[in-house]
Amino acid sequence: MSEYGAGASIYHHEINPARPVTNRGKFHPEEYQNFVHEHALMDISTRDFVWGTFVWNMFDFASDGRKEGDQDGINDKGLVTYDRKVKKDSYFIYKANWSHEPVLYITSRRYDERKEKVTPVVVYSNCDSVELFVNDISQGRKKYKDVQCGIYKWNDVELPAKVNKVKVVGLKNKQKYTDEVIWNIKIL
Repeated sequence: MSEYGAGASIYHHEINPARPVTNRGKFHPEEYQNFVHEHALMDISTRDFVWGTFVWNMFDFASDGRKEGDQDGINDKGLVTYDRKVKKDSYFIYKANWSHEPVLYITSRRYDERKEKVTPVVVYSNCDSVELFVNDISQGRKKYKDVQCGIYKWNDVELPAKVNKVKVVGLKNKQKYTDEVIWNIKIL
């Protein structure tokens, strides 16, 4: 399977993107790229006849004719930004699935000024179990055997405060790992 992916800007965000991102559009939410790669990986994992894949692309790259995303002249379908400094969320779904190194990563982490008080929380991980906390209150634990492709998802999580600490604790081989982000509710 070759050349699959979607554009993503680390500055554009939309929870549950309602429409596909177009190559000609300026708005390329990182969450849409996540959606595309999550579904591609789930599809690949259910087809034992697929022996190889070629993600398009590892890095954003120069493409003079492009007028899309947050910067003209850049194809932003990479899993890492053009300057090689930021690994986009989608990078971590592959790392969680294709690496033996422990991975625990909260997606949409750069969407830190939010208008939604209720949101999904998605975590990419290869840990045996992951527990979600919002402001130190458990939102439940999920086990790897019960999720597909290391995509841990909690739907409709309430962000009750103006400033919310979202933390996950993962266990892998009895070793504890953590990741956390701060999501602020922007009062309109």
